[in-house]
Amino acid sequence: MSQWMGSLHPNGSLYEKPVMIERAKKEHNGFKTFLEENGCTVYSVREILLKDCDKDVVARVKLEDLAFSTIQYLLDPQQDHSELTEKDKFLLSDEYKHDCIAKMDNEQLVDVVLSTPTIYLRKALKNTELLVTNYSFLPLVNLVFTRDQQITTVRGIVMGNPTSPIRRREVRVMRFCFEKLGFPIVGEISPPGTLEGGDFYPWSEDLCLIGIGPRTNMHSVRYMLDNKLFGTRRVAVVKDYFDQDQQRMHLDTIMNILGPNIVMLEETLIGGQSLKRRLVDEYVLDGESYVLSVHDIELSRYLQEFVTAVPTKEHPPTNTDSGITVSILPVSTEMQFRYGINGLNLGGGHMALVDEGTAKYLARSGYTGKISLVPFRHMMDMYGSIHCCSQVVSRAPLNPPRFNPVQERSSIPVQKRIVPREQRPRQSSAVGVMLAPNSFLVPSESDNPFLSASVSVGSMMSKQFGPREYRARIVEEFSKLHRLLTTEIGMEIYLFTHEEYHETPEATFLRDWFSTHPPTETHDGRGKFLIYPLYHPHRQGEKRADIIQLIGKDLFEDVVDLEEKIEKRVGGTRFQSGDLILDRLHNLVYLATSPKTNLDLLKAFTDQVNFKPKIFRIKEQYSNFSTSALLSIGTKYVIVCFEAFDDEAVVQELRAEFKSTGRTVVEITVDQMKHFCAQIQEVQKPNGGFAIVGSETAFNKFTEEQMNQLRGSVEDLHHVDISIIEKLTGRSVIALLTQLF
Repeated sequence: MSQWMGSLHPNGSLYEKPVMIERAKKEHNGFKTFLEENGCTVYSVREILLKDCDKDVVARVKLEDLAFSTIQYLLDPQQDHSELTEKDKFLLSDEYKHDCIAKMDNEQLVDVVLSTPTIYLRKALKNTELLVTNYSFLPLVNLVFTRDQQITTVRGIVMGNPTSPIRRREVRVMRFCFEKLGFPIVGEISPPGTLEGGDFYPWSEDLCLIGIGPRTNMHSVRYMLDNKLFGTRRVAVVKDYFDQDQQRMHLDTIMNILGPNIVMLEETLIGGQSLKRRLVDEYVLDGESYVLSVHDIELSRYLQEFVTAVPTKEHPPTNTDSGITVSILPVSTEMQFRYGINGLNLGGGHMALVDEGTAKYLARSGYTGKISLVPFRHMMDMYGSIHCCSQVVSRAPLNPPRFNPVQERSSIPVQKRIVPREQRPRQSSAVGVMLAPNSFLVPSESDNPFLSASVSVGSMMSKQFGPREYRARIVEEFSKLHRLLTTEIGMEIYLFTHEEYHETPEATFLRDWFSTHPPTETHDGRGKFLIYPLYHPHRQGEKRADIIQLIGKDLFEDVVDLEEKIEKRVGGTRFQSGDLILDRLHNLVYLATSPKTNLDLLKAFTDQVNFKPKIFRIKEQYSNFSTSALLSIGTKYVIVCFEAFDDEAVVQELRAEFKSTGRTVVEITVDQMKHFCAQIQEVQKPNGGFAIVGSETAFNKFTEEQMNQLRGSVEDLHHVDISIIEKLTGRSVIALLTQLF
């Protein structure tokens, strides 16, 4: 009945298409029979709920209690409570509900549990005392997909918390089932954590994979790491920060483990050039806690370079074997759409698949195991396949035992991570931090002058595409920038994301609230992570503890919150970290000010680091532009908009000062400033050389002479189209990448 109700509006029930329920039921029953014929012990949820209820009073009472907690009797909102008699009140009471539940047969009780009924009643004028005015049901329309309500780890079962509200009630029912069967439940995810079983894969006794993205988040993974619920020494967190598409909602929709040395992976996600690539962070158990071992490794590279396959008969272990390479079988997008990846590994080299084309492709690939084809077309209309419809709750040890003769190959030895540092000063770094704009919203309140002509564009885009579409386009642009920095230039990037529960719509601009400084820049010779105030109320939550821990405390000796170092004076315009432009080669800090600028923060900054302030005024009409909008400093160049300066004497002084450092001075116009020409970044390449990264908007505004000046200052010039981000936020490359020193 639940699936029938879901079929009344498939899209609203999380189904992919309208469903022919009877045919889907036949396919599901056939799948259960198939599993039993292949040696599996299989229970349906209904069977577990009914189990022993006809012969064990305890089982019957527990089912009654579950049904009792599911059904509600409510007074119709139009009915005046004062008009009720004592008999009427009894008929709305828990006592009467208990009486009704007790008289139901077992099948009725199960139907109550699966449909979650609410009955609204009012006084009747004749016949019985009360009259039903409305029946309301919240059926568990997706409970058939028993993969998602939990994961089964080496430790036991961890109950999840589905992203969709209509699925969260399923967790309670599945917990009831597991407790009835006697399986250990070792943990449960609470909000704001989300966890769905389709994002979890056990690889071996040493390693498991957990996906985070649309359905599972890092909050839940952190809970499981902190409580050691995975049970493996290594945990690979597969991050979906560049895609987040419903068609690829879970890890099991884009990859499958076919055997100990072969993985099926959707082909458009393979390689660092893919805009939808997945990145892997690996955590390793070090004593009593998990620590980050490697980070942001592209998924196919991780599988081939950081995972050691289990030996097979074809490749037995030897004393000199350094590990078996994992093979990746690329699967087309068309096969993925037909649920070709979402098969079930039955062990012993036996794969069950639902798509004939994928099954034949696998057979022709040289796969030596058995391949079974399971009819499931109508079930797939509900947005799931046989992997989604099954949950393993008992995992036997691998046979033969896991073999990993060279332990170091599977992960980098656990050690304190540090940013590569040199004794000599550097203007640019090869290491940075970024935050993917997965929960981006157009700023509702901002004094960013670039938005004056952009908000209307954002409103237009919202009407043309809708929030989901323009967010996808923003993420795609961000992915291109990240790909340029990592795959093409070779930078090391720590990548984070933000979610709706963070309530931080502009969190992608990390540069605004922290800066980093090596020992050569600080007064006490200790590396520092400096935290700056954020003054817009809607941005206060951006200074997240996880970022401060992984970047600040793990990479630097000291974490200093500058807000604690300044006087709490009222008045004056504050500035943020992004407003400071540093000349790290000459220990100078530049700040554009207006008459209202409060300089307390600048003093707190220079108390921590050895930088001499260089303060200058800009014209009133440009007073809302930050320093980074009109000044950019590289190793061998300076980009500056002197047209915006208020004092010609200061202009002459700074022009001479910049030239005295040996840098090429590229002077831009106000129009070029408004097109983000100063909001480029110089970054360091792995070979020690330097490259400039800017937006297409900026590069299209530079003159040929200016381009030649920049070409003479660095090895490479790179540009990327982030025009939508620029139009919607008024920010460019300088704000999206925070370099670490």
